[in-house]
Amino acid sequence: MAIQELRIARTAGRLCGAIVVLGLLGGTGFGGVREERAAEAVLTHQRLSFAGVRQWQRKQKTWVPLQRTGTKVLVVNLWSKLCKPCLGELPPFGRIARAWRNRPEVQFAFIADPPNQTSLQEVVEFWQRPEISVPLDKPCPGNRMPLGDGTGCMLEVPDVDPARSDAPLVGPTLRPLTLLVDSHNVIRQVLAGSIEERADDLDASLKHLLAILQSEDKDRQAQPSRPARAPR
Repeated sequence: MAIQELRIARTAGRLCGAIVVLGLLGGTGFGGVREERAAEAVLTHQRLSFAGVRQWQRKQKTWVPLQRTGTKVLVVNLWSKLCKPCLGELPPFGRIARAWRNRPEVQFAFIADPPNQTSLQEVVEFWQRPEISVPLDKPCPGNRMPLGDGTGCMLEVPDVDPARSDAPLVGPTLRPLTLLVDSHNVIRQVLAGSIEERADDLDASLKHLLAILQSEDKDRQAQPSRPARAPR
């Protein structure tokens, strides 16, 4: 499939045709395996633009453009404060990010998207105090202890500076969504739906993709360089 620039209006229309509109207050947000496979087919091999993504630097207390750190793989998690499955998968994401902390070839980005659901201030406040409400008969995500009145949970968010996109990266209706993006900002793998119960799948996917990228690098290095053409 040819690599194309991911245009928001075009992609949003294609996703609406392929994906069931999210039920933001429950479930995984998808209609089933068929819809998840459709999301993967639409997004895989597309190139993302992070021009409108800003990251909150917690120590400096300022917003800056999201910067790639020279990594082979950028793990992009798209979340929204209104998407309960998105918030429920943050604790296992935190454990995965810690496990990969000393691997410089991998970088994590937790991007609030679409922007009309989570403001810049809400991103900052939620990362400082990640509290969500839950029904009385539901456990807290990640086995966290409920708050005093029993109707809320304090989550464990990843120890990564959060980010927010000024415009929808992949359309407004597709959440939760995790993208494995290579150094050229091309989406190499899509994990549609919550990873709360399948964190091992993400870990295995990361290892597999790194092996593929390493093999591709070796193949490129083994190819003989073409001699420069002599000027006419």
